[in-house]
Amino acid sequence: GTGVTASSPAVSQANTIRTPNTRKVAILAENGFSFSELTQVINSLKNSGVQTEIISKNLGMITSTDGQQLEVNKNYVSAGSIMFDAVYVPGGRQSVDSLMVLGDALHFINEAFKHAKAIGATNEGVELLESSQLQGATLAAPETYYQLFSDLGIVTIRNAGDMGYFSSQFIDAISQHRHWARQHQKDLTPA
Repeated sequence: GTGVTASSPAVSQANTIRTPNTRKVAILAENGFSFSELTQVINSLKNSGVQTEIISKNLGMITSTDGQQLEVNKNYVSAGSIMFDAVYVPGGRQSVDSLMVLGDALHFINEAFKHAKAIGATNEGVELLESSQLQGATLAAPETYYQLFSDLGIVTIRNAGDMGYFSSQFIDAISQHRHWARQHQKDLTPA
C-alpha cells in the first residue's frame, strides 16, 4: 500500500545513529581567505567522511592571503543552501569583507539558519555571521581567544590558529543533522 514504509525519511532518521558521514558542507570564501584555516577544516571534515564544496562569487580559482590557490566548486547561481547540510566561513580579512557586501552570501547563511543547519565560522569569518540574521545565537566575541562557542548548532571561534577543536565541535554539530531547538526558542518560557 502507500503507508509508511521502513525506508521513509521520518522513520529512518529517527532510528539512525547520528553520523557526519555523507553530509555536505558549503564553504563560503573569496580572494584573501586564510589558507591555513580553510585547509585544516577541510581535512578534518574529509577525515570524518564529510564532503565539502567551495562556493564563491565567481568560478575558477580563489587566492589566499599567502598566495595559495584553491578551486571554486560552485558559484551562488549554481549552489543553493538547500543542497548542503552545513555552512562554514573561514577567516581572512579580504575574503570576509567581500562576503559581507555579497547579498548572496548573507542569504545563504540566513537560509541555512532558517533550515536549522549547522553553521561554523572561524576568526574574521564570525563577522559574516554577525551581519546575518542569526537571532538568539551566541557567537565568539572579538576579544575572545581560542574560546569555542557552540550554540544552537552554530560553532564559532576567534583569534585561533589551530582549528582542531573547532573542527571536532563543528563535526559534532553536523552529526546532529538539524538544530530544531532554534525554531522553538522564541516560544520557550521559563518553567
